[in-house]
Amino acid sequence: MPKVYRASGTIRVSRFVNVSGNSTVAESTTGDALPIGISQAGGRTPPIPDVTTDPVQSAQSGENVQVFTLGEECLLRAGAAFSAGALLMSDADGDGIGLTTGKYHGAIALEAAGDAGELVLVQVLQGWYKES
Repeated sequence: MPKVYRASGTIRVSRFVNVSGNSTVAESTTGDALPIGISQAGGRTPPIPDVTTDPVQSAQSGENVQVFTLGEECLLRAGAAFSAGALLMSDADGDGIGLTTGKYHGAIALEAAGDAGELVLVQVLQGWYKES
């Protein structure tokens, strides 16, 4: 079951999020910070009846946002193509991309993504830093 946090800015659906303050989260913008999970839906429409990137379904600052956390399976928006089994980190838009050296991952792909913008099934993971 997703946990509920407060958004400290606009958070779009199916994006990596990071802790931004006391019980608040922000959309991830880098693989340099450890993601806490992946956003499900904004406070206006939980749960998502039709997963899209429609801004109406985004959480705005101060609204509740549901976040999938450690061990949960959910959809993540791909920022590039990757294979099933790939460790994923956040790109500048909170989308999932393949892990690179010196970054933190936040999920493992359970499905392959053929292109940016696809929604793929992932499992939320946390904490590892790729050294080399």
